[in-house]
Amino acid sequence: MSCENTLMSRGNAMQITDEAVCGLRIRTAQRAANNNHTQPPLLIFGGFGANIELQMPFIETLHGIRTIIFDLPGVGGSSRSLLPMTFADLAELSARLLRRMGCEQADALGMSWGGALAQEFAYRHPQHCRRLVLASTCSGRWIIPGELSLLLKLANPRRYWDRNYLKSIAGEIYGGRLRGNPDLVEQYIALLRPLHSPLDYFWQLYASAGWTSAPWLRQLRQPTLILSGTEDPILPRENACVLHEQIANSELVEFDDGHLLLFASREEAAQLIRNFLRAENPLPLARDCNL
Repeated sequence: MSCENTLMSRGNAMQITDEAVCGLRIRTAQRAANNNHTQPPLLIFGGFGANIELQMPFIETLHGIRTIIFDLPGVGGSSRSLLPMTFADLAELSARLLRRMGCEQADALGMSWGGALAQEFAYRHPQHCRRLVLASTCSGRWIIPGELSLLLKLANPRRYWDRNYLKSIAGEIYGGRLRGNPDLVEQYIALLRPLHSPLDYFWQLYASAGWTSAPWLRQLRQPTLILSGTEDPILPRENACVLHEQIANSELVEFDDGHLLLFASREEAAQLIRNFLRAENPLPLARDCNL
């Protein structure tokens, strides 16, 4: 393990290290808990092409929760795998990384594309996953899509290299509080690190191609908190309803926000998540409430 640098999170430094996992160099960030809470760390799975820095504003609101997050292969500071990896492969990599960080169990949080990976991780490695948080995500193949015109813009990899292009479409494709708020869009784009090459974009597409959790969602036993934006143009709230109906031990909370609710509504979301992770009996929460 080699220490790369630190990121500051409200006075609590996040240690950035390179970890050797599955023959790859995985850039990992860890923030220690700053209180006496003894729950497992929170392992965060970011969205498609999302580097560690994109999650820093949200992590800063988690006050006291030990957090582990990493750049997926080919993203941010992590090396690319020679061959494309499936979600099953990435779930195994995540479990090995967790053990390398000295943890036998974690709570898992996944957003968007990372929410699918979090489901896979919870299913394949239940011994490593105590509780599950799913934000702005879906069950895969039987997705309820947003508007076709927006999805075509979303599918264009140009947004990972052309900041001006992303700035011009961010409010439209992400919706919610980013719509009509150029300052918030600028804050988000400033944290984005471009993918290394178009191959990394297609490698991540490969991981999710044809994937679905539908056959085994009912087998998940982790208490699960599902967060959804009522103004999500990418994954409308109906996708969260499907997850809620299929995961027996789950609660759904809706936000008046869009796809990036963990960025734009991070204070409200973090409060819910902290309470969920720290509660002795985490469910039920207030069902389908608007924040």
